[in-house]
Amino acid sequence: MQRAITRGLAGPARELHSVAMIKLLLWLVLLVLSWPIALLALVLWPLVWVLSLPFRLVGIAVGAVFAFLRALMMLPARALGGR
Repeated sequence: MQRAITRGLAGPARELHSVAMIKLLLWLVLLVLSWPIALLALVLWPLVWVLSLPFRLVGIAVGAVFAFLRALMMLPARALGGR
């Protein structure tokens, strides 16, 4: 059954499918072991995701600034024929 589902998926899509399946199975184990914590995690996860968005945006911006500075520092070497 699993092969039939993932047979049409390739590369990153297959990995994403596997990660989602593992997360679901871990949540089901948590549900069996401690259902109040599992339900709390299910309710609070969207809130945590929304609260983490600004930090992700800051991380992307800082990464872009560092990439720009690296490109700026390497510009003379590239202009002279370096890799």
